Amino acid sequence: MRLSDFNASLSGMSAAQIATMVAKQNISNLNTAGYVRQTVEQKELFGDSGMISGRQTGYGVKVTDISRVTNQVLTTQFDAQIAKQSAAAFKGSTLGQIVNLFGTVGKNSPSDSLDQFFTAWGVLTKNPDQETNVTALLSSMKVFTAQLGQIKAGLDDLKKTLTQDTANQVKGLNDVSAKLAAVNQAIGSAGSNPPNSLLNERDLLLGQLSQFGTIETTSHPGNPEVYDVTFGGKLIVQGAEASRVDMTLQGDTYIFSIDGQSFDLPTGSLKASSSVQEQELAQYTNQLADFTKSLKANVDQLQVGKMNRYLSDIAAINDKLKTDPTNEALLNERKSLLIEIDKFPKVTVTNDVVTIGGTDYPVDSIDSQVQVANVDEFSLSLFQVDANGNLSLNSKIEETGDNKRFLGVIAADMKALKDQSAIGGMTYSSYMDNLITTIATDASKASAEAVAEQKVLDGLTSAKSSMEGVNLDEEMTHILQYQSYYVANTKAVNVVNEMFQSLLGML
Repeated sequence: MRLSDFNASLSGMSAAQIATMVAKQNISNLNTAGYVRQTVEQKELFGDSGMISGRQTGYGVKVTDISRVTNQVLTTQFDAQIAKQSAAAFKGSTLGQIVNLFGTVGKNSPSDSLDQFFTAWGVLTKNPDQETNVTALLSSMKVFTAQLGQIKAGLDDLKKTLTQDTANQVKGLNDVSAKLAAVNQAIGSAGSNPPNSLLNERDLLLGQLSQFGTIETTSHPGNPEVYDVTFGGKLIVQGAEASRVDMTLQGDTYIFSIDGQSFDLPTGSLKASSSVQEQELAQYTNQLADFTKSLKANVDQLQVGKMNRYLSDIAAINDKLKTDPTNEALLNERKSLLIEIDKFPKVTVTNDVVTIGGTDYPVDSIDSQVQVANVDEFSLSLFQVDANGNLSLNSKIEETGDNKRFLGVIAADMKALKDQSAIGGMTYSSYMDNLITTIATDASKASAEAVAEQKVLDGLTSAKSSMEGVNLDEEMTHILQYQSYYVANTKAVNVVNEMFQSLLGML
């Protein structure tokens, strides 16, 4: 026997101690974010003991590595799914906010307020000169325009928020890239066997990068644990160097570039933030603007048409009076028409002279050539639109009682406007209903996609956790096994020791 006969059992005791330390490390990091459980890798030791010719009894065991329990394929799938889930969740959340602005088709929706607006015109038609009807009409106009104003302001605020969010995400992307480059440098400096803590930090940063967009990783030349990262076809991390992503806004279009070279964003929250602004938000805002512009223009034109019909009717009566100047019925009809046009704010009828926008027309001389081109010549626009595209009731209408008289004149035409095709072959009510329905449908689809992507991510998270995460029961079982393993090796040492003592006693 030789003293080296102790080596096998002593190496087993050492391996058991190391394995126990690893198990304790796993347990202590049970709730540490990004921690990947470790395991001990062992290798048997052989050597010719000379006891059996040509055979090796072995010298015990050697701990060759303390490795992380991970799977690169699963990690790649997990990071890719983070990008998909982040994009879907961001889009679903943003469209949900827009749904909250517009509401749903039904009571208290913009289309409901629009219907009440047209209904108030119908009531005014029955009694055009009743002040309470005029007051109710103006109130309904204020409610309707205020609701549109709130929606427009909400869309504008959301655009500002998304613009700032996109800028923040670009900053976050650059910050994480810089941290990953620093970790790469530390891993490279550690040589061929970097600490597992650095590898855990590297993988955690890769997961954070994936939230911004799908990434591709390759091993950096010279060190397989140092990762180069490609983002949208562009290298953003190359070894210990990180390239900065820049963002510029041209109109409503985002341009992303690295070193002056533009590129398309991969799927992720950053692309979702910019594309929602460029697509859905821009579409809904433009549709609301089209509604606002069309309503104002058509109502203005409705007044112009009404005034010109009155003038044409007076011109036709004047033609008839040339051959029958004392015709009482014609004179009374013309007088009634003059009373109606006198209700427009910028029209005055006095002493057989009609003044329209500062121009005098003797009543008898009004012919087919006397016409108005725009509402400002003779009346007030019902609506005004500010520089931001917000629609509101023309404040001048309520300045004096006389400025309200024309509302009764156009009431019947305004009531009829409700059922007329206005935008894209649709009435105003159906156009607004269609817009609200489109937004709700888009948001519902986005929400369903977010739920689906989350389920996939949950499945991958569970699989990854099962492999990489710390299982308390499993680690406690390991500790008991290592304890038994250690005790068994101490007994083997005692046996060898007793054999030596016996041998020495024989000498």
